[in-house]
Amino acid sequence: LELKQFLVITSLVLISTIIIGTIYSFIKRRSRDQMIVQWKSSTGRIFLVSFLVALAAFFINSITMTEFVFNLDDLTAGQRPWLLCFGKIPYQIGRLIMEYFFILRLYFIFGKSAHSLPKWIIISLMILSFVAFICGCIASMGSRSVYNWYNWDPQVDTGP
Repeated sequence: LELKQFLVITSLVLISTIIIGTIYSFIKRRSRDQMIVQWKSSTGRIFLVSFLVALAAFFINSITMTEFVFNLDDLTAGQRPWLLCFGKIPYQIGRLIMEYFFILRLYFIFGKSAHSLPKWIIISLMILSFVAFICGCIASMGSRSVYNWYNWDPQVDTGP
C-alpha cells in the first residue's frame, strides 16, 4: 500500500468507527421499551429517521471529501470540481435535515407550553433554512465555473 491509500483507508475506518460508536452508544443508553415507545410516537419516528438520514449524508460527505483530499494530486482538472461539488451537496442535505430537526424539536417540545413559539416563526425559520440550502447547493455546483480553480497554476498565478 502506498501512503495515500493507507491514509484514506485509515481515515474512512476512523470515520466509520465514530459513526458506529455514536449509534451504538445511542442504542445502549436506551432500553428496549423506551425505543419501542419512541418508535410508536410519530414525533419519535420523525426525529429518529431525520437523525439517521442526516448521519448518512454526513457520512457520504466525509467519504467524498476524504477521497478528494488524499487524491487531489491524482485527479484531472475536470474531475476536481465535480468531486468537490458532489462532496458538498450531501453536506448541505445533512445540514438542512439537522436544521429542521432542531426547529421541529423546538416546536414539539415547547408547542404546548407557556413558552411556545408562534407558528409563523417556525415556518419562517424553515423557509430561511431551505433558502440557505438552495444557496449552498447553487454555490457548490457553481464552484466549477465561479472559482475556475481547476486551471490554476501556482507558477503563473500570483494571487489577488
